[in-house]
Amino acid sequence: MSRFYYLQDTRTTVGNCISFWALDHKGYTCDLDKAHVFDEEEILGYIGPGNRTTDVAWPKEVIDSLAYRHMDHQRLPDREQIKDEIP
Repeated sequence: MSRFYYLQDTRTTVGNCISFWALDHKGYTCDLDKAHVFDEEEILGYIGPGNRTTDVAWPKEVIDSLAYRHMDHQRLPDREQIKDEIP
């Protein structure tokens, strides 16, 4: 059975969130839904001798089991735009 991995860029965090390689290797993301998932063969091309020592491969099942949802404040509308009964 193949294992799958996320690749962490340890050079930075965003708040308290880990920065992972994004889908198709296009930048970095903290959102696991937008993170690239590497198979065993692919991950070997990005870790080990000759590659950046700041990149760390994590088994997908480990990260997925420890992850939790959070809300990005940049997505919130102005409070006045929400019509509800709570002041």
